[in-house]
Amino acid sequence: MNDFDKRKILIVDDVPTNITVLTEILMSDYKMVCATNGKDALKLAASSVPDLILLDIMMPDMDGYEACRQLKSDDRTKNIPVIFLTAKKEEEDEVKGLELGAVDYISKPFSSVILRHKVRIHMELKLHRDNLEDIIRERTIEISKSHYKLHQEITERIQVQKALIEQRAYFLQLFENSPQAIMIVEPDGKVVGVNKGFEKIFGYAVKEIKGQYNKNLIVPEDMVAEDETFHQNILSGKIISKETFRLHKNGELIPVSFLGYPAVVKDQIEGLFILYRDISERKKFEAQMLHQSFHDSLTGIPNRALLMERLGRSLERSKRRKEYQFAVLMIDLDNFKSVNDSIGHLAGDKFLIQFSDQIKQCIRSTDTIARMGGDEFAVLLEEFNGPREVFKIAKRISNIGKSSFFIERNEVKISASIGIVIETKSYDRAENILRDADIAMYRVKETGKSSFRVFKKKMRKMTLESLKMQNDLRQAIFNDELVLYYQPIVSVAEQELIGFEALVRWQHPVKGMVGPDLFIPLAEETDLILPLGRVVIREACRQLKQWHNNIPGADSLTMNVNISTKQFMDGDLTDFIIKELEENKLAPEYLNLEITESLIIKNAKSMISKLSVLKSHGINVVLDDFGTGYSSLSYIQDFQIDSIKIDRSFINDMDRDSGSVEIVKIILALCRNLGLGVVAEGVERRTQLDILRELNCEKIQGFYFSKPVNKDKAADLIKNGFTILE
Repeated sequence: MNDFDKRKILIVDDVPTNITVLTEILMSDYKMVCATNGKDALKLAASSVPDLILLDIMMPDMDGYEACRQLKSDDRTKNIPVIFLTAKKEEEDEVKGLELGAVDYISKPFSSVILRHKVRIHMELKLHRDNLEDIIRERTIEISKSHYKLHQEITERIQVQKALIEQRAYFLQLFENSPQAIMIVEPDGKVVGVNKGFEKIFGYAVKEIKGQYNKNLIVPEDMVAEDETFHQNILSGKIISKETFRLHKNGELIPVSFLGYPAVVKDQIEGLFILYRDISERKKFEAQMLHQSFHDSLTGIPNRALLMERLGRSLERSKRRKEYQFAVLMIDLDNFKSVNDSIGHLAGDKFLIQFSDQIKQCIRSTDTIARMGGDEFAVLLEEFNGPREVFKIAKRISNIGKSSFFIERNEVKISASIGIVIETKSYDRAENILRDADIAMYRVKETGKSSFRVFKKKMRKMTLESLKMQNDLRQAIFNDELVLYYQPIVSVAEQELIGFEALVRWQHPVKGMVGPDLFIPLAEETDLILPLGRVVIREACRQLKQWHNNIPGADSLTMNVNISTKQFMDGDLTDFIIKELEENKLAPEYLNLEITESLIIKNAKSMISKLSVLKSHGINVVLDDFGTGYSSLSYIQDFQIDSIKIDRSFINDMDRDSGSVEIVKIILALCRNLGLGVVAEGVERRTQLDILRELNCEKIQGFYFSKPVNKDKAADLIKNGFTILE
């Protein structure tokens, strides 16, 4: 959209910084005109005729209220919507502004979301109002012309009786057939007559209203003073056009447009013409637009914009009332993606509707639930007595996920993670409260899900540190800060080195060497595991081939590389591995991919096809941490596994617990029967080695022989020979 097409906003504020902030928020959608005082604002408003005025209240010389009063008293600017800008909005100030003709208030400091929403809504309302006023103006001009002509004919009644009869017939036809409600009133307010349009809108027959006083029939009790003001202004010769409310015969309040002008006979005002138009449909449309702007289209509950507005009001209220308390809950469904993936997005939407209905049952009528997007909700709790009451509500919401939802005959159970901010007195921005509730919620997800946690300041520090670590890790991947360490795998029978397991380390420029337990989980969460994993595979293949070529007797060594769940599910993984093997001229049988037992079980169907592809290229697959998860021996033969690694938890207890020895013995027997290789990992003591040797374990790995070492020390181990000490 070019500037010529943009609608215009006049910003009036004596603080240039505020003008700059407002301009930056709105300039992409609107054309800006600015003034720093009330006098300049009146001149600009009259000359440039903006579509909307953002008017600061507190200004020197002429404050916003006086500027608004003068704008509304000027025919050139009276119809321009005015939104007051204020740093402190008291109820009486709000009433005063609305009485002067302002349409809304926006609080400082400005929320870009609320500002854009309110400006957009009032811009759209003005557009619709202008369109309707154009229609009314055209019809009014037509009717006014006709009425004026009719008025002239009435004033000539005595002189030209024949013309009077003709004109009277013309007037009656126009009067009776007009779709607008027309009322003729004497100067004292007594009704002379009404048309069929009046009967249709207000339900009164002509005989019921003729001779009665208008204010006693259709004017609401609280608007009698307004009607009398209209009446007196018309009698003074003014034409009044307003939007107001009038009563139907059945007591229903009807929004109407009011047009009143004097009936003049021989330069004397002998009565009043009043035209009403029912604008109920337009008002319903405006209300619908307003509702849609502040409510979620799926669930019907408030959206982020409305929550932010109410949260801002709560902040203001808490500053005025020391005893006022409010809290915010951020709610995120755990693993909601699985619902969409299993029963479809439409069913997932139905679940969200049911879930939001359940949350509403857990909170009070004074509280606010909002959908923030996707499967994330927020709750604003107000006027509670203490933290225990907040925890009680949080527990009820948390328990929702433990019950069953039936969506299209499918039983769905999903837990919820909830972050809570209770201590809200120290905040000055609604966005910061939501940010910290979000941080607390993610801490719940990191520590087990399906619970709730109260925000503490140290959480924000941890989040910032995690974010920095994430950014550092992203840079590390592309700045060659990742290095591989290699832990030997030893053959028990031959008593020699047969391969290595590649383990990644991070050579941080400030923190030094960082272990994988500190950054691998972060890489998994952020999907950095994919580029990180490729770095490991590329470097492991390159290093192994270098040893094969440069160290005598090293050409039979193998390399084990760990593959995470996200890596394995990456559709490009196999092609990437084949490409690296080909570029390094490394035979596939020298590369062993280590995958976990849980990966196989959770993705059984896709695993069979993926493993089949890997095996077709000659790549070996090792099942890592065997026995820690499902401990099901029957599934091993369904997958093309070459060997398994017995988890260190069994090895660690072998020389202390006979039960662990029996388990290891069973695993070894199973592998022999199935023709699978076996590696016992975590060997740290001579007693463990002796038991494994007695059980004829094929391969071993652990600190008893060597910790993971860098490439140079690994090369020394290969060159100098590696034998098991007796």
